Amino acid sequence: MVGALRQPWWVGLTWVACGGASTGAMDAVEPPPSAAIEASSPGVGDGSGAAVPSVAVDAGAGVAAAAGGEPAAVAATATLPVGAGIGTPPVVAGMPAGAVVPTGVASGAPQAGRVAAVAGTVAPSAVSAAGVPMAAAPMAPSTATAPSPALGVAPPASVPMTAQAAPAAVAPVRYTLDASSSQLWVLLRYDRDAAMNGHDHVVQASTFDGRVTWSSADASACDVDIQFPVTALTIDPSGARSRAGLTGETPTGDLPDIKKNMLGSKQLDASRFPTIRFQGSDCSGTTGSVTVRGTLSMHGVQRPLSMQLDVRADGSTFAASGKTKIRTSDFGMDPFSVFFGALRNDDTLELHVDVKGRR
Repeated sequence: MVGALRQPWWVGLTWVACGGASTGAMDAVEPPPSAAIEASSPGVGDGSGAAVPSVAVDAGAGVAAAAGGEPAAVAATATLPVGAGIGTPPVVAGMPAGAVVPTGVASGAPQAGRVAAVAGTVAPSAVSAAGVPMAAAPMAPSTATAPSPALGVAPPASVPMTAQAAPAAVAPVRYTLDASSSQLWVLLRYDRDAAMNGHDHVVQASTFDGRVTWSSADASACDVDIQFPVTALTIDPSGARSRAGLTGETPTGDLPDIKKNMLGSKQLDASRFPTIRFQGSDCSGTTGSVTVRGTLSMHGVQRPLSMQLDVRADGSTFAASGKTKIRTSDFGMDPFSVFFGALRNDDTLELHVDVKGRR
């Protein structure tokens, strides 16, 4: 079959069919599975009137003769009129009056209403002895490949199959944190082991500058950068104590002195170390419970910091909340104390993060 497909378009074909009994005029009879195909006459469809494939009848299969006729083995030759092109019905000679040319076989099995040609091509119409076209149908391809073109037509270029594209990776999104709807604060407790009782306080950043790069599919894309001036720290702002579970309020007159002590040279030393900053780029997880690791810079000292955060990011908004603990002594500061240590702060601070941002 491969050889037949490679021959010039003007190569004709010979079909071998077979004749048999008929019960009435023009009865169609199924051809035998053994019907064969062979190339024969040149000049098909070139307008010269050359012979097109001949139809021969093999004993035992059956060509319907006219009503009441006897089975007969016949050999019919179909020709095209001068000037005819591809698709013109051929005229069949050598068939008994009223006989029907049997259909051929495609892909090795009888195909009603079809004439065998090169597998995958459109077969010429079957014709009666009077030259009247009968029903024609496209040939079923013999393989799983694309159908071949009709005789005389160049085959189309093969179209490669395109593999389904892999889903695009989720690109990291850069979010800007909104200080007005966020809270960064520490819970500062007094040392319960000291001789004197003191007061617990909330120290909160009144503003900050923060940006987060996040991908909901790639934890390695995370990048967190939050910083604020130490002078932005406030003591017990409105609502902060109740949020932290503390009772009562700090007298307004005490607030300036507390802040002065906090920013002094024995504590944060704001004149020398004006900024507190956290930078993180090592994350485990992309949503839900996420561990963010980075570096906290305070009082001129950089220390590693790890926080467990609940993260929610949808490409438009970002939110993260969680808490961890740090020690003031890790940053080169002694806890604030008075009266020779009879009243002092606890070395451990509880850091709380609740930030929100938008793309």
